[in-house]
Amino acid sequence: MKRFVLTLLLLAGILTHLFCQQTITRVGVVDMKRIFPIITANIPEFRAFNEKRTRYDAEKEKQENEIKELKTQLTEIEAEPQNRNRDQNITRLRSQIETKERSLQTYILTNSVSLGREEEQLKRNQTLIARLNNAIQAEANYQGISVVLDRSQPGVVWVDLRPTARVDITDLVIARLRGTR
Repeated sequence: MKRFVLTLLLLAGILTHLFCQQTITRVGVVDMKRIFPIITANIPEFRAFNEKRTRYDAEKEKQENEIKELKTQLTEIEAEPQNRNRDQNITRLRSQIETKERSLQTYILTNSVSLGREEEQLKRNQTLIARLNNAIQAEANYQGISVVLDRSQPGVVWVDLRPTARVDITDLVIARLRGTR
């Protein structure tokens, strides 16, 4: 009888252990903001978009620098002693600054909306999404992970309590996408 009870307890312990192992969900995270530029680097549409964004940023910076220069000139003229041309120059510079600031605001508004829409359309590229999902799924399966979260999304916070555990699989996914894994 003792042998039967011990065997039953041992069997119950083994089954409980196996059942608990199967119900523990392993969670992994990826940083899509790091992955996305890497997988889009060789796609012509994304290269063209990145060039357009670079031109936008350069033009915006150029206009901002022009405004700063005009404001510097205005400050210097305002510091000069009173003379006949001073008031005219101040009025002229203030008008130029105001015009350039309105132009910059219009430029930023129209181009940022346009670039935002274009970026969203590019991110909906089904081939790209499928390739990315396949790489993430393959790496998650390989690592025994059943849930993968995008850590670049607001509200996704994780704490890795076990330093030997690999929660962030971003580098592994990038290696898989590059074909080095």
